[in-house]
Amino acid sequence: MEYKIEIVNRGKFLSIPCKAVDGNLKKTHGDYYKVLLYILNAETDDISTREIASQTGVTADTADNAVLYWQKIGIIAISGKIKSNNQSTYNELSPYSGAAENQSPAKYSSKEIAQIVNSNSNVKLLYDQLELTLGRELRFSERCGYINLYEYYGFEVQSIILLVEYCVSIGKTAMRYIETVARSLYDNGITNYRDIEKEIQKMAKSHTYESKIKRMLGINSNLSTKQAQIVSSWFERQFSDSLIEEAYEITLDNTGKLSFPYMNKILENWADIGVKKPEDIEKLEKPNKKSKSARETSYDIDDYEKFAINFLSDNKEGK
Repeated sequence: MEYKIEIVNRGKFLSIPCKAVDGNLKKTHGDYYKVLLYILNAETDDISTREIASQTGVTADTADNAVLYWQKIGIIAISGKIKSNNQSTYNELSPYSGAAENQSPAKYSSKEIAQIVNSNSNVKLLYDQLELTLGRELRFSERCGYINLYEYYGFEVQSIILLVEYCVSIGKTAMRYIETVARSLYDNGITNYRDIEKEIQKMAKSHTYESKIKRMLGINSNLSTKQAQIVSSWFERQFSDSLIEEAYEITLDNTGKLSFPYMNKILENWADIGVKKPEDIEKLEKPNKKSKSARETSYDIDDYEKFAINFLSDNKEGK
C-alpha cells in the first residue's frame, strides 16, 4: 500500500535530530524512542525516571537505560548529579536486544516477492549473488528470509552476502542456521558491514580452531553445546596446541577417557599459575621430586595429584 500523507494539524511541532533516525530506526528498541520523544517534548530539563516511566509506560530500568543510550549516541547530554534509587546501568539492557521481538518479520507471497525484486535493484543483486554463492536457485522460504534480513533487520546487501559466504565455508547452508547467526549479530548490535566483517573473521578463526582441536582429540562428530563453549573459551584464552595435548594426556591417565570438563579444569589451573607451555610444568616440580614426570609430580603451588583425584567425582560431561 502506498500513501500520500499530508499533515492536517500545523500546531505545535516536535523536532527530532536526524542522528536519532539515521542508522538507528530499524535496530533500536521502540521503548527507547518513547523515552527520547518524551524528553524532546518536555518543557523542563529536570526529568525523573519515575516521571518518564509513568508517562511512557516503560519500566524504570528501561527509562534509565534509554537515557544513558541516547547520551552515548550523542543525542542528549546529562548535566548535574544524577539521583536514582535503582542500580540500572546501560549494560544491563541492550538497546538492540529484543528490538524485533514485539513483532514478527513480514510474510510475503510469491507476487509480492516478484514486485520487490522488480522495484528494488538491491534485492535483485542480493538474490543473484546468493545463488552464485550457493550454486543453486533460492527456494521460496529463502527468498522470504533474505528479504527480512534486508528490510526487517536492516542488514546491508554486502553484509548478508558476507554472512552467507561464511556459513557456506563451514558447511552450514540451512536458512534457519543463517537466520540464527544473523539474529545473534543483530541482538548484539552488530549490524553495519565493518563490524559484521570483524565478527565473521573472529568466528572463522574460532571455527578453524575448533576443527583443529577435534582432529587433535580424535573427534569425528559435532561437539555438544557445552563442549563447543569450552573449546571457545580455550580459543579466547589462546591455549597452545602443546598445552592442550598435555592436558589431554593427563586426562586420559587419570580418567581413562576424554573429558572436556576435566581438561578444562587442568588448563584453567595452569593458566592461574602462569603455565603457558609444557616446559613450564617442569619448573613447578618440587626439588626432591625432579626425577618424576610432569604428570606425577606435586607442585609448589598446588598438589596436582590431589586435585586430579578430587575432580574425578565431578568429571561427568557438562558439569
